[in-house]
Amino acid sequence: MPQTSTSHHLFNSLRSRIGAVCVSLSDSASVQKTFPSNHEKFVDHQYVSNTHDELIHVVTSVLQKAAKEHGLPSISASFSIDQSHVWSGAIGLANIETVRTAKVTDVYRTGSVSKAITAFIAARLFDQGVIDLDEPINQYLGNYPSGDRITARMLGSHTAGIRHYQYSFGIWPPNEFFMNRQFNTVEESLRIFAQDDLLFEPGTGFNYSSYGYSLLSFVLEEASGKSFSQLVNAELVDWLQLTHTRLDTVTLDNRDQVQYYEAKGDKWRLARPVNLSSKLAGGGIVSNPTELVRIGLLLDDERYISRQAREILITPTAKDRDAGALAGYGLGWITNEKKNLLNGDKSVTSHSHAGSSIGADSNLVVIPDFGIAVAVQINRTPQSDGTSAESLSDKIVQLILSA
Repeated sequence: MPQTSTSHHLFNSLRSRIGAVCVSLSDSASVQKTFPSNHEKFVDHQYVSNTHDELIHVVTSVLQKAAKEHGLPSISASFSIDQSHVWSGAIGLANIETVRTAKVTDVYRTGSVSKAITAFIAARLFDQGVIDLDEPINQYLGNYPSGDRITARMLGSHTAGIRHYQYSFGIWPPNEFFMNRQFNTVEESLRIFAQDDLLFEPGTGFNYSSYGYSLLSFVLEEASGKSFSQLVNAELVDWLQLTHTRLDTVTLDNRDQVQYYEAKGDKWRLARPVNLSSKLAGGGIVSNPTELVRIGLLLDDERYISRQAREILITPTAKDRDAGALAGYGLGWITNEKKNLLNGDKSVTSHSHAGSSIGADSNLVVIPDFGIAVAVQINRTPQSDGTSAESLSDKIVQLILSA
């Protein structure tokens, strides 16, 4: 059973408080600069359909207003209707210092939207009979700690008891979310947490964990005999013939990525450098909204995953009641009945995942009944100012449904 104690909880609480103060002091020491005026006027469009001109005009105006009022360096967005891609657009600046305007093809960190993508890889291997999601992971790993009690489904649904990021005084700033260390393999990255106690007996609770997805990706590697990078390429990128979706690794040419920022109001500063190799499956994939929309539409494509696999992804875990704001979490996808998207008391079923990363904010939402997929990405660390990639995605869905 997981071992917990009062002294252990007190230590973690004290470490978290001290760590939070250190992070705040690190942020306050950074030099802030002022946004160039009217940066939201820069717009790049890619029209796939000319039948929704008024809708596109309204969406563009909403994004421009958000960029101006909330200090968003750039916003890139894309949407489909009736399973067909309609429009992609980019507002603002990909790089403030060089005044490089944002383009539809620019690449952003997807943050935890990576989990929805990783879930597709797991579903594909499930359909191929490569992995049993309900067998103990030690069937593939041999002797991983507690691996005889953890399954791949538990890892993907955050019910395995694996911890999330924590404050750590071995790095600066002292939080693992800001880690800037290179791990050359997925297996190497597991050392961060592999020997830590589980938070609860596997299958008895819910704890959101990017590290759980790191372990899931290692299980997928061992079951398939392929690296996680090879799996992403073979089971997704090649299938859709994507050109801007990949793991964010330091060995690749990343010049098509936007610059990442901390910004609020009319002030900005460069986001601190990070290395995502510690959490590739849970937060280390980069893409753009055009390709995220295409990925999202795969959720309802039986040529890609079976109906059984789809149900595994979108069916909330039995521990859904413990998930709080993440209620509706299945395996990499959150299912909600949203009433704020249609007029009246009607609700629509959505499947989505949001993603926060250093200097980036992403969201992907799919509304199967209308063939709608919407993706929004921003090159600013999320702030508590009422505007996010998720809120803008919901606004675009609302505009589409009311058009």
